[in-house]
Amino acid sequence: MLVFRKCHKIKKDYFLKYIKYLLFISIFFQISFEFYNSKQTFSLYSPKITKIKIRGGKSAKIGIMSDLQINKNISIKSFNFYAYNTFRALKVFKKNNVDIIIIAGDITDDGEIINYLYFKKIYHSIFENNKTPILISIMGNHDYKDQKYSIFGNQRKFFNYMDSYPYSHYLINNYNFLFWSYNSIKKGYSNKRENHWLKSRIEIAKKNINKVGDPIFVISHMPPLKTVYGSENIFGNQDLYDILKNYPEVISITGHSHYSLRNIKSIYQGEFTAINVQSISYVEIDKSYSNYLDVHFESSKNDSMGLIVYLNNNSVIFDRIKFSTEEIMEERWNIKFPLNISNFNYNFDKMNKKIKPVFVDKSKIEIKKININNNDTIFIIFNAALHKDYVYKYKIELKSKDKKENNRIYYYYSDYYKGKKSRQKILKFELPKDLNRGKYNVYIYAIDTFGNTSEPKKGIIYI
Repeated sequence: MLVFRKCHKIKKDYFLKYIKYLLFISIFFQISFEFYNSKQTFSLYSPKITKIKIRGGKSAKIGIMSDLQINKNISIKSFNFYAYNTFRALKVFKKNNVDIIIIAGDITDDGEIINYLYFKKIYHSIFENNKTPILISIMGNHDYKDQKYSIFGNQRKFFNYMDSYPYSHYLINNYNFLFWSYNSIKKGYSNKRENHWLKSRIEIAKKNINKVGDPIFVISHMPPLKTVYGSENIFGNQDLYDILKNYPEVISITGHSHYSLRNIKSIYQGEFTAINVQSISYVEIDKSYSNYLDVHFESSKNDSMGLIVYLNNNSVIFDRIKFSTEEIMEERWNIKFPLNISNFNYNFDKMNKKIKPVFVDKSKIEIKKININNNDTIFIIFNAALHKDYVYKYKIELKSKDKKENNRIYYYYSDYYKGKKSRQKILKFELPKDLNRGKYNVYIYAIDTFGNTSEPKKGIIYI
């Protein structure tokens, strides 16, 4: 017995030493790899302007998408949707014969090599090598998440697997395109070198333009702060705004927020032009909305969107396209050159029609209990309000009739992001589980993107 314990201890000690040895070797090789990379003659910034001429320089068709967040982990259902959405988007781009595909960041969910390879596998399942559009990508915050690598290591890895510089300058049919992989891992992160590169490149681009007022396209992951829908607070970038506000000829194209392209505010013209790309993966909303998790999951299955861009000699046209149905939104964004503030049509003051949503029916507000996983879940049900464009959200106010409960206010995101044909005429929203039983007066308000608010729909419910 003593011999067995001694042998067991020796084997255990040997096993622990072996594990430590493997760990040491792994760390050693990782450090060596990073050191080797740092010594290579690799620049994050493209050394020259890459010139591309499409269709004799007269026109070009460009497909733009963002936030693919590819992950080969099939145990998480949402990742399967993201991969399939990417596949569908690429098929749509192929069907539309795009000349160039631009990815505005977050190719991967985590920056892992296996997921860059997974994207390439999907890409080449659609495009044969000799018929592949020009592919230009930038990095998003998710592409920096591989903690086995430093920031520089992740950037070099991106270059190796996506064949794109993190920072590059293209001249496409004599129009300047600047690609800026801003390192957006941390909120408020600022890098003077990156900012200087962008400012200096805009100045170089201004010297390369054919005519005053020709556009300078800036592709970045995070949007300039407080411009397009979804650029408020943590999703917006102050540095980018501070740089671009001095250049009315700039058209900024960004992803990151995942906010819906169907929103009127997805195009902004103030000091410059900014455009939202949405995402391939899922639609994001303000997390204070009671149904935000439902929107995430439902939208990941069918509501990925992107842009098909027509670059012409005197204008650029943006079509917003839903990849699952190939539906193109009715209103095209048509931006004519020359660009200057005096001819900006897509500013929020002009787009706000100041029309309130309306509840046109006299139907009652109802309550329905549904047993989900052995728990009674309570839903409030009512007919949707109408609006010339769409209802953006609903505010539901509950006032306890017997004073047992304080007044409650909840916000719910509408289903406008699904498109006109798929929006529900009867809405069903889950109420929080912590509501006390009793009788409530209900006031429901429909609100559009600009805050124009309906008269309340009133009712009484019993919980």
